Amino acid sequence: MKSEVPDIDFDELLDLRVDYAFKGIFAALGNKSLLISLLNAIFEHRRINRVIKDLTVTNPYLDKQSVDDKLSIIDIIAVLVDNTVISIEMHMYGIPEFKYKTLHTWARIFSDTIKEGETYTALKPVICISLINGAIRDANNKLIKGVHTLFQIMERDSHVVLSQSMELHYVNMGQFLSDQGWKTHENNNMNMFSKWLTLFTQNDIVDKSVIQKLYQEEAVIKMAVDALARFSSDDLDRFIYKRRMDELQNDATKTRKLIEAEKQIDEARQQVDEAKQQVDEAKQQASEANQRADNTMLKAILGLREKNCSNEEIIRLLGISEQEVLSYEGYSSDTKET
Repeated sequence: MKSEVPDIDFDELLDLRVDYAFKGIFAALGNKSLLISLLNAIFEHRRINRVIKDLTVTNPYLDKQSVDDKLSIIDIIAVLVDNTVISIEMHMYGIPEFKYKTLHTWARIFSDTIKEGETYTALKPVICISLINGAIRDANNKLIKGVHTLFQIMERDSHVVLSQSMELHYVNMGQFLSDQGWKTHENNNMNMFSKWLTLFTQNDIVDKSVIQKLYQEEAVIKMAVDALARFSSDDLDRFIYKRRMDELQNDATKTRKLIEAEKQIDEARQQVDEAKQQVDEAKQQASEANQRADNTMLKAILGLREKNCSNEEIIRLLGISEQEVLSYEGYSSDTKET
């Protein structure tokens, strides 16, 4: 049975790609089922045999009282019943070398799962899920394509997984939008993974009937939209959200300028290296030209000597000084001895 669409202005809903709004909805104490559904959809999308029935969010709170302080920890940390730790991060803007940030997050959390005095076998698996608005790059600096990529520790040739201690999931919402993945609702072929990504990117989807249809047909999406509508109507949450949006945009602008500056520096260094190379090549060419000129002059002097020409005649014919004549002949003598 379809639910009626309430008087919700979907254009006025806060963007869930802003981490403050994302955590405000998915880490709230009463919204555990939303996070469970999202995680199960992500794992099912990669055919991972893991079904979450319960979890505990260890950092559910957003400090609304410190609105004058820059927000810091806005990721979500959840622990499953088997003590597996999951870190979920939402990133509206791309971060250069994002993979290193993820590795740092994983390493920090992984090392914290063991207590002093315990053996290394007590370390718990850590899963990092990054919802990003762009692609990451591989070791050769090439963009990694795909909406959902998964990395683990495995043997290079056989692909045998060394340990289940690490899973790094990257969900590229930007790729989902460019692929128009949300259009699969037209033939009723949309899986839960795509439904969640449609909700996350709905601010960029012009046709709001898509999200309205999901609202009517999918109970968990309805629950999420209702929670987001309440969150969006709260004046304090909306104020902090806008401030966080400004922070993200400023950080993105600074990052873009930094990247441009680093690119200009690299280009300038490359130009300097090219100029140095050109100077070295010019010096080499000049040296070779001088060597050829010296050899030509030496042959001329030796040829005149064979004709018994005096120094005065050689000087007059070649237009060089007596010192130069002696110098060339001395060079010829050294060369023969060598």
